[in-house]
Amino acid sequence: MDTVPAAVKAILPYICLSDKKDMEEKTSKDVWGPIWRLEFLAQCYRHPAIGETLRKAIVKRVEQTLEELRKLVRQDGGWAYYEFVQSGITFVTATALVAMIDAKEAGLPADDEMIRRAADSVAHARQSPGLYGYHYAGAEDEIGCAGRSSLCEYALIRAGKGDKEALAKSVENFFKHRHLLEAIKDQEGTHIGQGMTAPYYYLFGHYWTSRAIHLLPKEKQAEYFKKMREILCRNMKPNGEFTDTPLTKDNEVYGTAFGALWAYQIALDEWRMKSDEKPKDEAESTPDK
Repeated sequence: MDTVPAAVKAILPYICLSDKKDMEEKTSKDVWGPIWRLEFLAQCYRHPAIGETLRKAIVKRVEQTLEELRKLVRQDGGWAYYEFVQSGITFVTATALVAMIDAKEAGLPADDEMIRRAADSVAHARQSPGLYGYHYAGAEDEIGCAGRSSLCEYALIRAGKGDKEALAKSVENFFKHRHLLEAIKDQEGTHIGQGMTAPYYYLFGHYWTSRAIHLLPKEKQAEYFKKMREILCRNMKPNGEFTDTPLTKDNEVYGTAFGALWAYQIALDEWRMKSDEKPKDEAESTPDK
């Protein structure tokens, strides 16, 4: 794709050109802000149509974002979205870990020590192959772990510390127990149902499991992506929206954005299968986005 999508063209200068004071005042306590900003900037930096001026602005903003993450990191090397929680939360830390690795692989500034410590924080919460606790390896069963474990295994593989057999187990568990996410989707509240989980795990879990599937053997990819396509189609509303939790004011916008990311992972799989290429990490060059 030789042009920058209009929506990206409109928002990227705003994201890049916010000064440091503005960043600290508005986002210093919101760990999801810097995590997803970093992921977004990493993908934009790879785009061949991004001009040199914006590329320099992206580098500066990434440096600021890494500094923001340093200020928010917990003693165990992870991150949490509640200020009063003093240890890393696995699905937050794993998302940050992937974002940092995507940025590094794109050629952007990186903090190798922060990456190493984040990977250790995630690994510390491994209960058994393919199963991760919320904070640490505790007594949670595979039902409660199903929405986060594929992400955790995927993040560790990306950090050079993972196990593809464990990844396969985590994906198997996700499909085995995803009906429990289906049962609580769009409901009020959190930590509900048999798995004591929340509706906002629905799109999050499907998106990250789709990314994880790309690292499985090709024959397993085909099987799982066929299931994902069917689930995706059932969940898209007639107007193209996706939703999973009524807890946010912008549920439709947030949900549809996650749905689009999820759909892209499936489209990426189809492109690879048609081109008959050996699967690579999805952070590498890909078809039009």
